[in-house]
Amino acid sequence: MTRLVKYKKVAVKYLIRIVLMIGLVGISIQSFSQIDDEFWFVVPELSHRGNTGGTPGTLRLATMELDATVTVSMPANPAFTDIIVNIAANSSAAVDLSNMIDVAASPGITGLENKALTADGINNFGLHITATNMITAYWEINYTAGSDLWTLKGSNGLGTEFYTPFQNSTFTFPLVPQAYSAIDVVATQSPTIITFDLPPGVAASYGSPVQNVGAGGTHVVSLDQGETFSLFPIGLSGAIGDRLAGTKITSDAPIAVSVKD
Repeated sequence: MTRLVKYKKVAVKYLIRIVLMIGLVGISIQSFSQIDDEFWFVVPELSHRGNTGGTPGTLRLATMELDATVTVSMPANPAFTDIIVNIAANSSAAVDLSNMIDVAASPGITGLENKALTADGINNFGLHITATNMITAYWEINYTAGSDLWTLKGSNGLGTEFYTPFQNSTFTFPLVPQAYSAIDVVATQSPTIITFDLPPGVAASYGSPVQNVGAGGTHVVSLDQGETFSLFPIGLSGAIGDRLAGTKITSDAPIAVSVKD
């Protein structure tokens, strides 16, 4: 066997290894990305700064190489009419839900943003997005004073144990109505028992009229599929030390959790 043939065989062997490694990395990336055919999301309440609140609020959907029929539903709200969108391959669509969001100029709308409305803090506002093929989904708030984007993670965003991060360098600027940070959760199954364990020295509130959870305390809530709950700093405090950073959330069925600040 000549030296050239040896080198060729070695080169082919390493080339095969490299191709296999690239393939495995690609599979890993796709497995942990936001591409999926099912998503759960709870829309957070945003400040009325600039009079627009969390509007325009838009669900942005995009397909991969296949067409998809996407259904947006609210399983816990029988009054909500499913929204069905047909999207061609390699295309996108926007579902504008601004008409369901409370703004300063038109207060009292309570159909989408998760906020304190009842004594137990439970709402029926959870969004369930399903598709006939893989898609990506984002929730976009697009206004000058406070644009933001939530990337929906599909099954990768669901779990039974979470710890919540919050920034701890800046207080929340006082506004009317008060802007506040919060933890928002949505249940994917009925019933789901969710436990919030607060960090030492940190208290929290929920519901309307406001109910309090003592510093370092525990709060347990039971949600049915599509129901949502919001836990926020004691008395809607904007102080740095009152944020719910490090709160442990556990559940007996998969839930989706988001935070706002």
